[in-house]
Amino acid sequence: MPIHMNRARFTRSLIRRSVAVLAAATMVAVCGLVIALGAYASSHQTSHKRLAVFSHPLQRRGHSAYAGAKNLPPSAVLAEVFGNTEIYVSEEGGLTCVIEIEAISGGSSCGKSAEMREQGSVNVSINESGRVRIGVLAPNGVSSVTLFDHGGAYHYVKVTNNIAEIYDPNVASVQFKTPDGPTHTTEIPYQALHPSP
Repeated sequence: MPIHMNRARFTRSLIRRSVAVLAAATMVAVCGLVIALGAYASSHQTSHKRLAVFSHPLQRRGHSAYAGAKNLPPSAVLAEVFGNTEIYVSEEGGLTCVIEIEAISGGSSCGKSAEMREQGSVNVSINESGRVRIGVLAPNGVSSVTLFDHGGAYHYVKVTNNIAEIYDPNVASVQFKTPDGPTHTTEIPYQALHPSP
């Protein structure tokens, strides 16, 4: 009988060790799977990340001073107020749009969301008084843009909620550097600032 008990203890000990090894191996496998899925999800989310302007609560069109804001897409958020202009950003159906609303006028520019997130956009508009406004939708992580004028002058403009705005009738190009390294430069054609009558 003592021999049988030793065997039983040995067998129980062997089973316990086997179960412990199996449990440890299972935990390692599960942890590895979780880490792999997390890495995949992280890289997958990065490619589909939205502009930061949508990631925190912003005043919406219901608070607009202008009636035209009632016709904005449901996703539109008020990103910036520049002078008398309200600047909204919307994202629907794979398109991202920058919409400008003033008391008696407005306009919009749209592009594919993936391209807008990576490259941003530059919009030139001339209001009724003839002032040239440069609007920039900057990718996430861009804190300022640089405007270079004809003649060599330049201006730094702060980016707020992915938007930078400035009046500049002499702008020749707009430039910004993204956090991952590339510098984006947009040349402004002379005709955009001085359209034919």
